[in-house]
Amino acid sequence: MTSPRGLPVRFQHLLLLTLASSTPALAQPDAPDPGPAAWRADLAVLAGHLPHMHPAPFTKVSRAAWDSAVAAVDQQLPRLSAEEAAVAFQRLVALIGDGHTSLHPFFEPALRRRVYPFELYAFAEGVFVRRAGPSHGGLVGARVVRYGRASIEEALAAVATTISADNHWWIQGQAPRRLSLPSVARGLGLADAPDAIRLVIEREGVQDTVVVPAEAAPAEGNHGAFWPPPHWKDMAATPPPWRQDPWLLWWSRWLPESGTLYVVERGIEREFHGETHGAFWARVFALADSLPVRRLVLDLRENTGGNAFLSREIVKGIVRRPGLDSTRFYVITGRETFSAAMNLANELEYYTGAVFAG
Repeated sequence: MTSPRGLPVRFQHLLLLTLASSTPALAQPDAPDPGPAAWRADLAVLAGHLPHMHPAPFTKVSRAAWDSAVAAVDQQLPRLSAEEAAVAFQRLVALIGDGHTSLHPFFEPALRRRVYPFELYAFAEGVFVRRAGPSHGGLVGARVVRYGRASIEEALAAVATTISADNHWWIQGQAPRRLSLPSVARGLGLADAPDAIRLVIEREGVQDTVVVPAEAAPAEGNHGAFWPPPHWKDMAATPPPWRQDPWLLWWSRWLPESGTLYVVERGIEREFHGETHGAFWARVFALADSLPVRRLVLDLRENTGGNAFLSREIVKGIVRRPGLDSTRFYVITGRETFSAAMNLANELEYYTGAVFAG
């Protein structure tokens, strides 16, 4: 049975050119491993369709190297578990070197139905547990030395090979996050237990070993909202403004002491909790028109994209307010500013006098 595009049903959600979606053969959350024959059929579809669907597939990898990688995966499939096969497919697609040509495990229900209840973050000083669930709050703030069978550096290098990216910043932001997925840990051969991960952590020079069991995954919102869950413990007693209210896709706050209108936008979606994107920005600009605003700050650090056509609502609003635009408009970007958010940043740089940081 095939879709209108001629793809197997398992493959219908693999939108190679526009977003990260379902891993073939794992399209249903509780689907059993269909076996090497089904994986090989999916590999044939992937190898055949991706080069034709992508406008420039071989700018960062040669056709010969791609064909060789496909052949290697085909030979390995009979020996791989379903999760190892999924990782092999992720690595194969990542060779294209395009952030939008991706098999992203967080977008695949079968691969993210269980998580390790912690969020890792790579600081200059090392990889730390930035947030954790209530049952593992004691991990928060600890530096991670080892992850399963590997050093944390080896683990990050291994998971980096599965990440489709346009530059190293996206990998730096995504790699620690993906280590919260047991499916990725097992697929990479890093986990030394079926449903738990062993961490070696360090505090003030003292190391300790802990085993963290996997848990059922919490709901995940659009483009990162709700992940990690808002009730998880944070390493900061009072998180900085850009990490507050993590369950909100967008919000604004008036800071009268500095005359700052501060806006966080985590995704450029048409609607969130009954409010359209345009209505939200109408509220923001109404505040900007009625308050003694000395600066407008737009924080895009956690904005992984959405609908790029909606960006014009922001750009037009700024352009129509030259007093606000002139030296008083600031945009903050980060590792996860991606896709439609990057388009927005480019448009703001071109059309406005925004000062960028990040």
